[in-house]
Amino acid sequence: MLLLFVLDFVCYFGLLYLASRAAPKLAKRLSRLGFTLASALCALGVILTSTLLLWFLLHYLAKIEIFGVAAFVLATSVLEYIFAPAIINWMYSAEPCEQLQQVVNRVAARLGVEPPKAVLVDMPPNAFAYGNRFLGRYIAVSRQLLELLDEEELEAVLGHELGHHKHRDLVLLLGLGLLPLLVYYSAWQLLQDALADGDAFRTGIALLGIAGSWAINVLLLAFNRLREYYADVEGARAAGTKPMQRALAKLWHYYKHAEKPQGLTALYIYAFTDIVELAKREKVSWLEELFGSHPPIPKRLQFLEELGSACLK
Repeated sequence: MLLLFVLDFVCYFGLLYLASRAAPKLAKRLSRLGFTLASALCALGVILTSTLLLWFLLHYLAKIEIFGVAAFVLATSVLEYIFAPAIINWMYSAEPCEQLQQVVNRVAARLGVEPPKAVLVDMPPNAFAYGNRFLGRYIAVSRQLLELLDEEELEAVLGHELGHHKHRDLVLLLGLGLLPLLVYYSAWQLLQDALADGDAFRTGIALLGIAGSWAINVLLLAFNRLREYYADVEGARAAGTKPMQRALAKLWHYYKHAEKPQGLTALYIYAFTDIVELAKREKVSWLEELFGSHPPIPKRLQFLEELGSACLK
């Protein structure tokens, strides 16, 4: 038992390092095969860690309880997945836009994928992919982002979001996301039982399980960051590396100076190449990267710079 935990501990941090440091370099050299391999290893870490923790918790939970927890997690996640598009459309006042749809159709044809529905939303500069086969697949673009980007940069961003649909990232994250939820609620149920019985040992086991679910989420964030790098490749394929970099740099500059109006004005004064270079040189905290769902923009810019044309074919 102890040996299994030691091995899992070593594998966990090894895979975390791979996802945050080594994987982008490996992916750059091995093209799409590299991304697939790095993502598969990271997903394997999530699965193995979750399986070990669940196996351990099963020794202290009744079978009826673990099945109840599994049914609850699965049902809520499936319902959330099915109805999420309708909820998102309502929350952000999504509106179809024929002009944007034409751009999405053009970029989708370039990448060889079926175009999703294009909608405009009310929020700060952003774009995101969402949806499913039941209520439709979407790409949402905020009105402010349209004002911020030129046509090439918009195509790059749309290529990035189409990449998420193409790579089935939404389904992958849903499936992997079930595992830390299952660990967390199983450990929480054990904690309630242990506290009711005054069992200090089982209380400790439950707390270990809860902490383990958080650790799995950190690895899941690393997996998500890998998928973002992969989607950036699709954005570069759609419109070119430079437009993808400029779009990211504009977003970096916008949010960095969001509370400084003079900073926003400067965005239109300085050359965009200068902004890209400035963003690439910014130092990134390892904590910011570790707990971020997306890679820091400076690292994404560096990745695209080193990528060149290797992965664009």
